[in-house]
Amino acid sequence: MQTEPELLINNPALTLDDLIGDARRVGRALLAKAARIKDTDRRFLVLLPGSPGTGKSTVAKMLADSLVESEHDIVAVSGTKVNVDLVSQWMNDLRIGTLSLGWQVRLIEEIDMVPAIAQTRMLDLIDRLPPKVAIIGTSNKGQEDITERFQTRFQLWEVEAPTSRDILNFLYERWPQVPHEALENIATSSAGNVRVALHELQTWLDLNGGACE
Repeated sequence: MQTEPELLINNPALTLDDLIGDARRVGRALLAKAARIKDTDRRFLVLLPGSPGTGKSTVAKMLADSLVESEHDIVAVSGTKVNVDLVSQWMNDLRIGTLSLGWQVRLIEEIDMVPAIAQTRMLDLIDRLPPKVAIIGTSNKGQEDITERFQTRFQLWEVEAPTSRDILNFLYERWPQVPHEALENIATSSAGNVRVALHELQTWLDLNGGACE
C-alpha cells in the first residue's frame, strides 16, 4: 500500500529523501553542519526564508531534532506569539539550561511576524546567547524582506521553490500508479508549493477510491 500523501505533511518521521528540490540541498548542508558542531560549545542561528510550501519548516524541525537529546529541549512557537515576556522567560531558561550538557533550541515559525518591541528584546537575547543554544527561524518572506538586524545575526539559507518538474518526478516516483497526466496537472497547478501538491494528490486519490493502493 502506498503512503498517503497527507502523511508527508508535518510528519515528524520525515527524512531528507522526503524533501524536494532546494529543500533537500539545504537540509543536507545544515544537518551536516549540525553534526559537526553538536559536540562543541558553539551557538547556532539560522534563518530559512522562502515562499510557502517549499519545505522550510520540515528542514527546521529536522535540524532541531538533530541537535537535541530530547524533544523537551525544543520550544517551537509562531512568531505572532513571541512577546517581550516570552523572550525574557527564554533568557532566564537558557541561562539555567547552560548547566546541562545538551543543546537547547528555540524554533520560531514566521520569525518576521515577531512584533517590533519583541524583536528588540529578542536581539538582546541573541547577543547574549549562551553556548549550545540554537535559534532556528523560518519566514514566508524572501531574504530581501527580512529586516537587516535579523539578517546580520542569522545565517540565511533561502529555500527556493521546487520546479514543476521536481514535483512531478517526486510524485511519479512515490505514486507511479497514478496517471501521468493527472500528476503533471497537479505538479503544474501547485506552482512550486509542495504542500498544495500533496493535498491535491490526496484529493485525486480520494475521488478515485485510492486508485494507487
